[in-house]
Amino acid sequence: MSVQKIGFVRRTQYSSLSYLDNKFIDLTIYNRGKEYRVHKIIVCSAIPYFAEMFSSEKEESSINRIEVDHPTELFDIIIDWAYDRTIYITRQNKSELKELADRLGMFSLVMLFRYASNIPRRISQYSHPPLKYLDNKFIDLTIYNRGKEYRVHKIILCSFIPYFNAMFSSGLEESISNKVEVDHPTKIFEMIIDWAYDRRIVITTANSSELKKLADYFCLEDLRDFNERLKRGIRFTAACDQFRLT
Repeated sequence: MSVQKIGFVRRTQYSSLSYLDNKFIDLTIYNRGKEYRVHKIIVCSAIPYFAEMFSSEKEESSINRIEVDHPTELFDIIIDWAYDRTIYITRQNKSELKELADRLGMFSLVMLFRYASNIPRRISQYSHPPLKYLDNKFIDLTIYNRGKEYRVHKIILCSFIPYFNAMFSSGLEESISNKVEVDHPTKIFEMIIDWAYDRRIVITTANSSELKKLADYFCLEDLRDFNERLKRGIRFTAACDQFRLT
């Protein structure tokens, strides 16, 4: 019996990421008297200038404080973009913002500016590359699950998996630990981790029930509900096919 694919799904709500609550901070950026307490995994994923800085042999690559010099309002917008991939362009800021994005190597953002019309307008980018966790950069948490090790980032898991957010906000021993042990079906757990990192996951008739169960456990309502809608669609299609046969 073949396994039927019933849908592909990716997490799309980037705005859940937060840097203002100061959790799991590993980088402070100073810009013209203002302090930005951020996460390397986020700014390096979105801003090539920082990715190159922290991938190099330069002194900055191993430190947690750096200083830059950019117009404050524009740099605010760039940092916000790194966290929610939405930006508001006006006639007043378009030219300087495009110039700063170009200087920071943000060529995909520069392209969005090029094709933006009807200014002022808000533009969003949903086709960004998924966040990475397999290259082991900026890791601050290791999860052990049934003999397998996952080296991940607390800010990502806590932003998108309520179970981990509760764990690391609890004040209990786990909340200050950088190692956690869980016990879940390996393939399904990997799908949950991929979901958090904005990778596309494949829902099939074989994994749908277990995925829903684990999504429930981790309080992932959007993933659970999407899964349920797919299953309802399959049942409806099957019922229609049966009706046509009779």
